Amino acid sequence: MRIALFIHLVMALILAGGAAAASAPTTAQSIPAAAPPPPTAPARCGDGLLQAGETCTSCTQDCAPHLCAPSKRQYPVRIEFTPPVGQEISTTMLLVSYRNAMLTLPGQATDSSVLARVKVAVDGASLTVNDLGYAVRLVVSKVSLERGAIAEVTFDVCEGATAPTLDDLTCIVEASAGIGGPLSGATCHLGAP
Repeated sequence: MRIALFIHLVMALILAGGAAAASAPTTAQSIPAAAPPPPTAPARCGDGLLQAGETCTSCTQDCAPHLCAPSKRQYPVRIEFTPPVGQEISTTMLLVSYRNAMLTLPGQATDSSVLARVKVAVDGASLTVNDLGYAVRLVVSKVSLERGAIAEVTFDVCEGATAPTLDDLTCIVEASAGIGGPLSGATCHLGAP
């Protein structure tokens, strides 16, 4: 248990620009079971969406800020997590990238308004959130994270933007760890709640 807590604290410190932690309520919201991940298109630098294999250093265009006046429309997204077969993961760090000319979160970084839009979907898990303006980074910890819904994020749709789809967001597992240290092979994908 101490090692899992230590791993969570170390991963929380990795969050760019600081972090704020929130404890999960004793009962998570009921979120439907996971659907299989959709096929992913190859990453294209400059398409406004940071994807696997891209970084803000290698593809600055996908991390560039855009002006976005939030409309009254919202777009909720469920984050599904799959640990590697036969491995027990206690902490994972995910990056949910979004087209910031189309979607936004109120506030920035670890503002309470950002935290209010991200809900953990795992009973007893802790959640750390940081909105980077082009992606939201989440660190989720529990003694053992299982396959299924891990969190839900509710975005605002930008004024004048077309209706978003799941193709306007990506989910990347940046790191995962178990009691014995770092583990690879975990995946995440997005779905509609």
